[in-house]
Amino acid sequence: MKKLSHLIFFGFSFIFLLAACDKIEENEYVVFAGAAGTWYDDSENIDATQRAFIEKYTGCRCKNCPTADSVIHETQQHYGSRLVAVAIHPKGSNYTIPYSGEPDLGSDDGKTWNDAHGFNSYPQALINRNGEAFVPITNFDSRVEMALGVTPQMGIAVSCERNSGNDSITITAHLSFLTQVSADLNLTLLISEDGIVTTQKMPDGSDQVNYMQNHVLRDVITDVWGTPVDKGSANGETGSRRMAQFTYLPDAGWNLNQCHIVAFVSNRDTKEILNVAECGIE
Repeated sequence: MKKLSHLIFFGFSFIFLLAACDKIEENEYVVFAGAAGTWYDDSENIDATQRAFIEKYTGCRCKNCPTADSVIHETQQHYGSRLVAVAIHPKGSNYTIPYSGEPDLGSDDGKTWNDAHGFNSYPQALINRNGEAFVPITNFDSRVEMALGVTPQMGIAVSCERNSGNDSITITAHLSFLTQVSADLNLTLLISEDGIVTTQKMPDGSDQVNYMQNHVLRDVITDVWGTPVDKGSANGETGSRRMAQFTYLPDAGWNLNQCHIVAFVSNRDTKEILNVAECGIE
C-alpha cells in the first residue's frame, strides 16, 4: 500500500488494522485502515471553534475554475481560519492534464474522492460533506454560514514540525469531545501546497501562464477515507480528550514552506465532517 511507504509508526497498537478490506461493493466507501498512528489520552485545552471544510474539484484546463478560485479566496479573506479549503485535481481527468513541461497536479487520492462523489465536470464543491455538491460561484456565503452555525460536537487542533536529521515531519492531532458522540469516527490527514505556478484555462478560453494554484491536494496522509478514531476508555464521552501522533515523509519535490497539514474528523458511515483544523509546517 502506497501510504505505508510514507508513514513511520510510533507504536503497534493498531497493527491489526494493516489488513485491507477483502471485498469492495459498487459505490461503497472503503477504509483501508493502515495509517493508524498512535493514540493517547490528552490533557491539552484546545480551541472548540466550529470550522468549515470546502473541497473544490478543479483542473488547469477548467475555464470556469478561476472564477471559483476568486470566490473562495474572497470568502476565506472574510472568514479567516474558520474556512479551510483544499483544491483537488483528480488524476486522469481531461480537465487536469498538465500543459507541456508543467507540473502534474493530479492526485490518485483526489480521483478516489472525485469518483465516489460522481463528479465529471468542474468546478464542483462540497462543504463538510453534509449536503449536495454545488458550483462554488453563487450563494457561497450562505452555505458557509450554515456550516459554521451548527453547534460543534468536537474541538480539533493540529500541529506539525520538521524533524531534525531527516526530512520527515511529526503531526499531532488533538480531539476534544464537546458532547457524547456515539457514531464511529475517522480522522483524516492531508497535505496541501500553495504557490504552484502553472498555465490555466481562463473563462474567456485563453490560456494564462504563471497562474497561481493554491490549496492543491498533494497527498492524503492517512488512508483516503481516514483512520479510525480511538475514543479510549472514556468512549468519547463529553469532556474526554484524545490525541494521535504520526510521522510523515513528504515528497522531496514539494515546497514545505508553502505546505499545510489539514486534519478533519468525520462520521465513518455518512462521511459528514464534524470539524476541521489546519496548520503550516514549522
